Amino acid sequence: MNTEFSYPNVGRQSIFSKGHYLVCNFSYRYLACKPVDKPNDPFLKPSQMDLRVCATYGEQFLNNLHEWKNEQNIISHLYSYIKGESVYALHNDERALIPYIAKELEAGNLLIFPLDEPRSVYSSPTSYELEQSAKQKAASSNIPIINAQALNNEVANATPKPRANTAPSAAQILASENKNNKSNNSTIKPPLTMAEVQARMQAATEAVAIARSTGAPLPTSPYTLADKLDIVEQGLDEKYIVRIIESEYATDEGTVGWVNPQTKQSTYWTTTYSQLEYADKDPELITSAVGIPYNKAADYTLLVIDADKAATEGDMKTFIPTYNNLTDFAKADLEDTPADVITACMTPQYSKDYEALVKVAKADGVNLKDKDEFSEFSRDMQLTEADEDIFRARHRIDRKYGANEQFQGNGLTRNTDPVTGKISQGMVETFSQDKNPQTLKYLEDNNILVRIAL
Repeated sequence: MNTEFSYPNVGRQSIFSKGHYLVCNFSYRYLACKPVDKPNDPFLKPSQMDLRVCATYGEQFLNNLHEWKNEQNIISHLYSYIKGESVYALHNDERALIPYIAKELEAGNLLIFPLDEPRSVYSSPTSYELEQSAKQKAASSNIPIINAQALNNEVANATPKPRANTAPSAAQILASENKNNKSNNSTIKPPLTMAEVQARMQAATEAVAIARSTGAPLPTSPYTLADKLDIVEQGLDEKYIVRIIESEYATDEGTVGWVNPQTKQSTYWTTTYSQLEYADKDPELITSAVGIPYNKAADYTLLVIDADKAATEGDMKTFIPTYNNLTDFAKADLEDTPADVITACMTPQYSKDYEALVKVAKADGVNLKDKDEFSEFSRDMQLTEADEDIFRARHRIDRKYGANEQFQGNGLTRNTDPVTGKISQGMVETFSQDKNPQTLKYLEDNNILVRIAL
């Protein structure tokens, strides 16, 4: 086949073959070869780690090769190459060979290397990027599979059109048709005082109580996906943010988030009050809305924080954690990590590789927090020195800031329906760095925070 890459003996049909070139449905080119046949090319991109998670992903990849841009009978060629046969055996039904090849991909006996340059990076994923990353969500049986096509269509149809570079008010940014309002002509406005927060929370409590007593559907967010993406695009402009924690950590001496004993600083994830308002004081609704597991045995406390006061009277910075925003923050905060490495690890393309690596590590019982186990795992995954540096930087961002393998980078949480288990785009999330964390009692006494038992 024609390609600008020409590695020795790749594409031959004999015992001297060093692999084969592949072209996927999107016309992206790949090199398929055994670990022993990997070219000595320092610029070769790392192999597709997602294919190591389970054979299903390998089958999806092979079933979606381009119909006419590959060599004729390419599946049979791959099969013969793996088996080490000098003359390939043309199979009557090449599809029957795919499960075997996929198992070899899962076992790491066959590697797939991308040859094309990555797509351009935007602050929120495109439909293509969501489709690709959606394939990584179900590495274990207890994690629901995202309906990738439905999610892609939802995002594609909801993405707001670019608007002029103006500075709209908070009310204009958050204005959206309130589906729960019968008059259908009001707008959503963020609360301006803590008293208003508590009054609106009581109204939401009554709405949930009525729904539960009558068997009616529970209230859902009045924000459309387009509304939420619009807020992300325009930036954070809301006074009150909220965070749910288990009550055992909400004592007078507790803090909003975990305080690093070395840096004496704290970072944590929150959301704006208006995003969570519909969930009232129901801990199960709130935990599912913000994308964290609900512990039936635990009591919960909701922290309502005046972000303006926390910023002026304390030393707290809050922003919407998109790829761009968190990348800029990490570059300023992680002084011993090269800026280009941080940039490389904070993209939609690398996110799927990181998620796959983490899932393989968990399946193998590898503790990535241990330096020796981390290095040994990187060698087992055949990561180059540069790839290991990128992996280490991404893992550090995961550990230090909580941007784990489920971090989407588009400013929205990964929402889980508590009844169906369906995963979708959730609410706008916010990230806070507190350089001078104080106790909850101190914050409450100084009218910066209110604790609400759920």
